[in-house]
Amino acid sequence: MKAPHLVKSGSGYFLSVAISALVGVVSVPVVIQVAGAAAWSALAVAQAAGAIAATVVAFGWPVIGPAAVAAAPDSERGRIFLISLISRAVILVPAAAVAIAVILVSVGWSPTTAAALVAGLTPVVGGLTASWFFVGESRPSKLNSLDVLPRAGGTVIGIALILATSNILLFVIGQLAGQLGALALSWMSIRRRYPRGERVVVRDITGTVAAGGAGFWNAILTSLYQNSPLVVVTNFAGSGVETYAMADRLFRIAALALAPVTQVAQGYVPAAKSHDELLSRIRRTIGVGAGLGVATLIGFGLLAPVLGTLLSHGAIEVPYGISFSLGGAMGMALMSSLVGRACLVPLKKTATLALAATVASIVGLSGMVAGGIAFGVGGVASAYLLAEVIAFTITIWPAIGALRGVGKRSRIEGNS
Repeated sequence: MKAPHLVKSGSGYFLSVAISALVGVVSVPVVIQVAGAAAWSALAVAQAAGAIAATVVAFGWPVIGPAAVAAAPDSERGRIFLISLISRAVILVPAAAVAIAVILVSVGWSPTTAAALVAGLTPVVGGLTASWFFVGESRPSKLNSLDVLPRAGGTVIGIALILATSNILLFVIGQLAGQLGALALSWMSIRRRYPRGERVVVRDITGTVAAGGAGFWNAILTSLYQNSPLVVVTNFAGSGVETYAMADRLFRIAALALAPVTQVAQGYVPAAKSHDELLSRIRRTIGVGAGLGVATLIGFGLLAPVLGTLLSHGAIEVPYGISFSLGGAMGMALMSSLVGRACLVPLKKTATLALAATVASIVGLSGMVAGGIAFGVGGVASAYLLAEVIAFTITIWPAIGALRGVGKRSRIEGNS
């Protein structure tokens, strides 16, 4: 991928981020002002539960899908998407049922329960997204027009409805409508541009799932420990739900802003023409990730408390201890994502991703529950940071090993 194309592709992805982040930032103070901080935090808890279920529905396609689409000829791309759609649709109903149960346990019955259920089910339905397919095509324009804009439009409609009626349920219904519109437009575009070819049979689906098992497992477990903190706070910390909900929402917006870095790297690293060039691109990617990780730690740590107070009209304060813990976790998650999705996938080392997610989930979730009970919100945030540190430590070693191998080979060749 040449530099001009890389810049063009990256700018397209950053446009999608800007759109999503803008409507996300605007919606927070509006909902808090109209419905109150408690109602808004209930929606945030529901969305966190829905995000976990959404990753189960997505079934790892955002991890392995872009590379599969990028490598496939046009005649096979439609079939790849159809296989992904069928495999995900089968999981949708049971995943949604589990999400509903978690939401009801977490937020209980109240006037906002119906809105919380719709808010939680919206990301579950979003697990059927085609956004990863557009990343694989290196077509950010499709991602923006068919996925990002319809979803953002739904949120804008929801904001207008809640301002006009003070009804929080209409706000989340607008978001759900935007999500459904994005899915419909994306699917129609793919079907029109890529005929599905041969008929898909059960063997195609099971074979694809088996081949990408490590990627699927990594995506599901990573989402589990990354989206659980707010649910854990609600059920085990005793207090501080609104505080962590605000920190978590700012975390999601900031993480969204960093997503194009991984998306660009997923197209840049695997496009290398030789193994040596692949390793060179991996080295550059790791260097960029390290710099961005440090900047994320400092930037989020300093700005989150200020933004939290501003967006909540002074109703919610985010302590610096929590902001720096989450800033460190975000920096580690960014580097893990860059190394894992952009570097280890083309190196055929996806088993490491599954191992990292498994260990991080076990340590992180148990630590969050124990930390929440013993130390409250701060304990949950610290345990989440520990989980991301573990995930990055496990993920980086195969990449370092590959780079050391080529360095050792170069020294041998130079001495011969």
